[in-house]
Amino acid sequence: MKTNTSIDIYAYWDALRGNRAAPLRSEIDPSHIRHLLPDLFVLTDSNDGSPVFRLTGTRLYNLFGRELRETAFSALWQADQSGDACRIASGVMQNERPVLFDIEAESESGHLRQEFEMLLLPLQAEPHFPARLLGALVSDPPLADFGQPFQPLSLTRSRLLEPQFPRLLSSNLDKAGTRYGGVSL
Repeated sequence: MKTNTSIDIYAYWDALRGNRAAPLRSEIDPSHIRHLLPDLFVLTDSNDGSPVFRLTGTRLYNLFGRELRETAFSALWQADQSGDACRIASGVMQNERPVLFDIEAESESGHLRQEFEMLLLPLQAEPHFPARLLGALVSDPPLADFGQPFQPLSLTRSRLLEPQFPRLLSSNLDKAGTRYGGVSL
């Protein structure tokens, strides 16, 4: 992971999950990650293989110039890559394994080409709720103001995040005194 936002949300998610594959959706407390909310989103399983945005942060609205709630995840991607992105996101929900995407996108005017990383973190299924995942879409380097909407995203790389990675990361954050929700990382 390249961005502090991705590292912070992963560390929070990892602390919540403990020794489980994923935390429960109900364990996510927005007040503990207030500074990360603009970059976050929640996808839900639509039962047809195309996850749908349940919630999105304000930076995603700014990035695409529109509200994404109830929008298919496939709508964010270039047509030839939407199937792969959806299949991976569905796999994150079903197999409870976190994934990191490296992404490129170009502004609608073509004047700005930007790199992003997208973190897809599973949330444990709960009775009476469809499968969900917590995600973050972060620009690298950070953009203060998007100015204009971006064209569909281009997936350049995806990879599973291994369990030992966050434990090493968490111990480094603990040395700095970082705390999330009363849990030292």
